[in-house]
Amino acid sequence: MAEEARSKRWRGILAGEQAVVRHAVAIVLFALAASMPFGSLGFWPVADAHVLVSLVPVALAALLFGKWRGCAVGAVAGLAEMAHSIFQPYDYYEKYFAMPLNSVVLLALFGFVLGALFACACRIPRNGDSTATGNPSSGAARIIAIAASAVAGSIFFTVLLQGGMVFANTAFAQYIPADIAVRAYNAEGAIGQICLHAALCALPCAITDWAVGRFGQTVHKLRVRSAFQIWLGALTVGFFFVASAAAYTSLTYLSIANMNVALSDQIDSLAADLRQRDGIVNTLNERGVLQRDELEAFASQQYRRIDCDLAGWLQDTTVLAENGRVFASNNEAVVGSSVADLVAPGTGDAVISKALESDRAVECYQGSGYEISYLRAIEMSYERLGETGVYQIATIVPAKETFLNRPLYMYIVAAVFAALLGTIIFVLMGLLRRVVTRPVDAANEALGRITAGELDQRVPDAASAEFSSLAEGINTTVGALEDSIAEANARIDRELAAARAIQEGALPTARPPFPDINAFDLYATMDPAREVGGDFYDYFDLGARGIGFVVADVSGKGMPAALFMMAAKTAIRGAMEAKANLAEAIRIANRSLCEGNDSEMFVTAFAGIFDWRSGKLTFVNAGHNKPLMLHDGTWTWLKERSGPYLGLFDWIEYKQFEMQMEPGDELFAYTDGVNEAFSAAGKQYGNDRLEAFLSSHAELHPRRLLRAMRADLIGWAIGAEQSDDITMLALKYGIPPEHGESLITTATLDNFEQVTDFVMQHLEEAGCPPKPSNHVLIAVEELVVNVCSYAYPDAPPDKPGPLRVHVTWLNDPNAIVIEIGDDGVPFNPLEKDDPARPASIEEAKIGGLGLMMTRKLMDEIEYVREGIANVTVITKRWE
Repeated sequence: MAEEARSKRWRGILAGEQAVVRHAVAIVLFALAASMPFGSLGFWPVADAHVLVSLVPVALAALLFGKWRGCAVGAVAGLAEMAHSIFQPYDYYEKYFAMPLNSVVLLALFGFVLGALFACACRIPRNGDSTATGNPSSGAARIIAIAASAVAGSIFFTVLLQGGMVFANTAFAQYIPADIAVRAYNAEGAIGQICLHAALCALPCAITDWAVGRFGQTVHKLRVRSAFQIWLGALTVGFFFVASAAAYTSLTYLSIANMNVALSDQIDSLAADLRQRDGIVNTLNERGVLQRDELEAFASQQYRRIDCDLAGWLQDTTVLAENGRVFASNNEAVVGSSVADLVAPGTGDAVISKALESDRAVECYQGSGYEISYLRAIEMSYERLGETGVYQIATIVPAKETFLNRPLYMYIVAAVFAALLGTIIFVLMGLLRRVVTRPVDAANEALGRITAGELDQRVPDAASAEFSSLAEGINTTVGALEDSIAEANARIDRELAAARAIQEGALPTARPPFPDINAFDLYATMDPAREVGGDFYDYFDLGARGIGFVVADVSGKGMPAALFMMAAKTAIRGAMEAKANLAEAIRIANRSLCEGNDSEMFVTAFAGIFDWRSGKLTFVNAGHNKPLMLHDGTWTWLKERSGPYLGLFDWIEYKQFEMQMEPGDELFAYTDGVNEAFSAAGKQYGNDRLEAFLSSHAELHPRRLLRAMRADLIGWAIGAEQSDDITMLALKYGIPPEHGESLITTATLDNFEQVTDFVMQHLEEAGCPPKPSNHVLIAVEELVVNVCSYAYPDAPPDKPGPLRVHVTWLNDPNAIVIEIGDDGVPFNPLEKDDPARPASIEEAKIGGLGLMMTRKLMDEIEYVREGIANVTVITKRWE
C-alpha cells in the first residue's frame, strides 16, 4: 500500500522527464537558492516593499519536482538567508530572518504548501491535452490555476512572516527601535508584499510550465554528448551562482575591512588632534597668557577648525562632541545635537556602549528623521565611536558609500568567471568530442549499419584501451554472428532450393505436354515471388474425356503457401481424375482441403476439361480471376462464377459451365500476380492493360504469347520488387503443338560449341536437310558470337551474362524456329544497315557481313525487346 501511494504521489511536471534532466535542473535550483541571499539578487527594493527574490527557486522547485523537493529547496534558501542576515544583513529588516523560524522553517513550509497547491493546479491539462481529465481544456485555465496557487502561497508566506516578526520583536532582543518596528508590518504593506511575491512566483512558473509542455518529455534516450552538456551546463551554472555569491561576500567583507581601517585612522587622527589642541589650551591656561574669556574663545576657535572630513569619502558624517554634545562636524546641521540621537536614535545608551567597546565599526541607522515602511527598513550604515578624555568622536558611513565600488567589481568578477567557465566548457567539449563522442559516434554508426544488415562493417579501433577493447569485442561478436548467419543462410538456401526443386518437379514440364495430339497446343509457366510459391498449374490426360487443366492461387506466399499448394494440387487432380462431373470433383476437392485446415488457408482455382475431339470446354471458376477467351480475333472475359474459393466452407456446391471452342480459339488463364503487378510508381498493371496486350499479340503461339506477356510484366515492374507469384496458362485449339527445348548458358565464346551442338541435335530430330541446316548454323554462329562480343560490355570476365537459346520445330509446314536471347544492352540487328563490301575477309568485322548473311539465309528474322532482354528469332523452312 505504501509503495502504491508513493507511486501515485505527484512528483512535479518533470516527473516524466529523464533522470539526467531532473538532476541537472535540481542542481541549478539548489545552487540558486543557496547563493541568491549572498548576492545582489537577494533582495529587490520595489517602491515601499522589500521583495524576497529567494522565493523564485523555491516556487520553481515546488512546480517542477513537487512539494517535498520544494520543501528541501526552501530549507536551503532559508538556511542561506539566515546565515546572511547574521553576518551580512542588507538592512535592519533582514535581521528578522536571523531566527530559524522566520527563515529555514518559513521558506521550507512555503515550498511544501506551494507544491501541494501546484499539484492541484496541474490536474488541469494543458491546451489540447485531454489525457488528464478526458476533456480538452483551455491552457488559460491552467495558467490561472498556477497564478492562483502563487497568490495563495504568497498570502501564506506573508501571514507567517508577519507573525514571526511580531514574535521576534516581543520575545527576543532585536535592537530595533519600537517606534520603527511597529511600523514594519501593516495591512497596506502586506497587500503590496503579497502582490509582488505572487507576480514574482507566478510569471516564471507559468513560463516554465509552458516550456516543459512544449519542449519537455523527451522520448528517446539522450546521447552521451547531450547528457554531458546538460550535466556540464548545470554544474557550470551552479558553480557560477555559488562563486558569484562567494565573490560578492568576499567583496563585502573586504569593503568593510577597508572601511574599518579608514574609520580607525580617522578616529585616531581626530583623537590625536584633540589631545594636541587640549595641550595647547592647557599650556596657555597654566601660563596665564590669555584671559579666561580670551582663552575660551581661542579654544572654541581651535576646536572648530578641526578637519572632520574623512579622506576619500563623500557621504560620511564625522562629529566631535564634548560630554555628549556635538561641537564640530563636517555637517554643520548636526552641530549642537546629541551624539546619541545621531548614532542610535531611539535606542538609548546601549548601542553607544556597544560601539565604544568595539574596535570595529558597528551597524547603525543612517541618522534621525528617516521614515520606515513595511519591508523597507532604514538603510544600514556603519559607525565607529572613539573617546578621549571628555570628548567623543563618531564617524558614520552609509552602506552605499561603503560598497560604492562593489557593483563594478562584481561585473569584472562575473566577466572573468564567464570567460573562464566558457573557456573550460569549450576545452572540455573539445576533449569530450575527441576522446569520447567521436569513438562512440563511430561505433554507433558502425553498429547502425551492422543492425541494418551490413555485417561486413566493423567498429573502428580507438586510441584508448577501453574503446579498443570494446571495439574488439563487438567486432568479434559481429564476426561470429556473420559466420552463423552465413551458415544459417546457406542451410536455408539449400532447404529452399530443395523445396523449389520439389515444387517445380510437381509441376508438369513436358514440352509439348501432349505431343501425339495435333489438335491443340498448351503452354503454362509459374514464376514465384519468393524461392517457393503458392501458385500452381497442372494439366493431365483424362482419356476419352479429353484433358484436364488447373490454374490456382493459394492465399499467402512462401513455405506455408507452397505446402498448401501441394495439398491442393493433389486433391484437385485426384478428384478430377476420379469424377466425370467437374463440379462434383471440385466439391470433393473442397471438402478434402477443409479437413484439418486450422490455419484457415484457401485457394482460388480455375479448372477445366477440354475435349479436343469435339472442342467442348467445361470449366469451374472457384473464386479465381476471370479468364479470357479469344474468338474470331477478339478477346472476351469469361465472367461465369461457380462458387467461392476452396478450403474454408465444406458445404459449398459448385456449378460447372460449358462452351464450344472453334479452331483458332484460345483460352488464357492466369493468377492475380499478372493483373495486380505493381510498377515502381505503385500503379497496378490492370485488366485493361492485360486485355490490350493480348489483343495486340493474338497471333502468337501459346508459348510465345506467355513469354511476351512475362516480358511485358518485367518491363512494367522495372524498379519494383515482384509482389506476387505469376502463373499463366494458354490453350489454343486447332493448331499442332510446338516441339522444342531450351538451353541456358553464359555468353562466352567458350560455350559456342555447346550451343551449336544443341542446335544441331534438334535439326537432326526435326529432319532438316543438310543445306538448310548449314544456313541455320551460320546464322546461329553469327548471332551467338555477336551476343558474346557486345551484349555485356561492363560485365567482369569471371561473371559473364546469361545466353538463352530455344529451339522449336514444326511439322506442318516443316520449319525450325530458334530464339537467341540475352539480358545485355539493347541491340536490334534489324536496324543495322548492310555494310559495304570489304576489300578482304580480314577487314570484315563481327556483326557486319554476318548479320547481312543472316538476314539473307533465313526465311524470317525478328527482334523483340522483352523487358530487359534482347530476343532475336530466326525461322527456316524446308520442303
